[in-house]
Amino acid sequence: MLSGGEAVMGRYGAAMVPGSKMIDRAVCLPGMVVANDGLCYNKSQIKNADREWPRGRRPLLTGGEMRAISVAHRAASKLEKTQKRLMAMGMLKKPASRRAPGRSSAPRVTSVSDDSILRIGKG
Repeated sequence: MLSGGEAVMGRYGAAMVPGSKMIDRAVCLPGMVVANDGLCYNKSQIKNADREWPRGRRPLLTGGEMRAISVAHRAASKLEKTQKRLMAMGMLKKPASRRAPGRSSAPRVTSVSDDSILRIGKG
C-alpha cells in the first residue's frame, strides 16, 4: 500500500503519491498538481489537458487593465460635469457647431461662351 508522499514512476515521468484529507480529495505538495492518472507532478512537467482539474481560461482583460479603464471613465465623467457646470454659469462658451462639408450650397454655374474657351487656349 502506497502512502502519501512516496515517489513513484507515473505516466508522465517521476511523480509522488498524493496525500489525502478528511474530504475525499488528493493533496499535493506546493508546486505540484494532480494529473488525470491520480499522481502528483511538478506543474511544469505536465500539460494543462493532462491535469485532473485543468486551469480555466485567462481573462480577456487583467484586473489592472479593468481598473485603468474605470479610472479613465471616472475622469472623463468628471470633465463632462465640470464643462456643463461652467457652460451653465457662462464661463465657458458652447462649442461652435461646424457645418459638415458637402452641405454647403450648390456651386454656381456661370455661362461660358465658345469664344472665351478659345481665347484661354491661345495664351
